[in-house]
Amino acid sequence: MFSETQLSRAVTHALRHAPGEYGLSVDPDGWVEMRSLVNALRAGGFDGLTEDAVLRMIANSSKVRHEVLGDRIRATYGHSISIADDLVNQEPPLELFHGTVAEAVSSILEIGILPMQRQHVHLSPDPATAYEVARRHGPDTVLLSVRSREAFEAGVRFQRRGELIWIADAIPPTFVTRARGGLRSGNEAG
Repeated sequence: MFSETQLSRAVTHALRHAPGEYGLSVDPDGWVEMRSLVNALRAGGFDGLTEDAVLRMIANSSKVRHEVLGDRIRATYGHSISIADDLVNQEPPLELFHGTVAEAVSSILEIGILPMQRQHVHLSPDPATAYEVARRHGPDTVLLSVRSREAFEAGVRFQRRGELIWIADAIPPTFVTRARGGLRSGNEAG
């Protein structure tokens, strides 16, 4: 049997990064038929997977990574595949946070926060979430503060995607600073 964590990772990988590896084709907005996704994952080793199991995984997740509409499903953010840019411009809080690895800081402070292999920059409303995201990329993480309201007023587009994620266009360096207590090595407090 498989865990909801394993299922979430597989669904996320299929919808955000590699639908072709699963024999799926996404529409321009990133949607696939739920039935097609379930069949593809069953063929890939998720024996006994049902649509209800996928819906339960989504409902139990603390992060809003997937969206279901009728008989279709898509990832809500984080795509490395090309999908239509549906970024709705919403006014962000005064400050958002971005966690990164220490070796990227000087480049970010010079050129800004770029989406890299994704379509948008991912920001967090709280430092703890930003650190958690950054730790996936290395043990020495640095917390950056983004003056998001100022960036918004200067024309940077933002959108909230669930409770813990804001996405945005590239963030110019003028709006990025190193946050107080901004370095964490491994599990040390910053």
